[in-house]
Amino acid sequence: MKKCVQCGSPKMNGSMEKYRVLIGRDKHVTRVPAVRCDDCGESYLNGEDVQAAELEIAAKLVSKPNMSGPEHRYCRHVTGWQLDQTARAYGTDRENLRAIETDERRVPKRYRVHVAKLVKQALRKVKTTLP
Repeated sequence: MKKCVQCGSPKMNGSMEKYRVLIGRDKHVTRVPAVRCDDCGESYLNGEDVQAAELEIAAKLVSKPNMSGPEHRYCRHVTGWQLDQTARAYGTDRENLRAIETDERRVPKRYRVHVAKLVKQALRKVKTTLP
């Protein structure tokens, strides 16, 4: 990036910026590489780096012994799986899966195992600008 889109300054440098995700009531924070304007402070993120950061958060969530419904939904979403597609894979209907993902029902262990596999597969495929 040669110029800041916000202020037009050519003073752009690489930096590591905080990337925050709210899942349910919990805030998850990681850092992503960015290009930051020295004059106005505007930061620009690469989409592949954001995807890698989201999968990094998902990997931490699936390593927990228990997973909340919103955490399951987040992991499913960042791996690109739709609600209907996931419900079919689990042999259930979308209403049951929606109830699980809104914490009306507990996330069964086999669902946690499945979404953990999805996250691991997605992590192997992700590209990033990091060396």
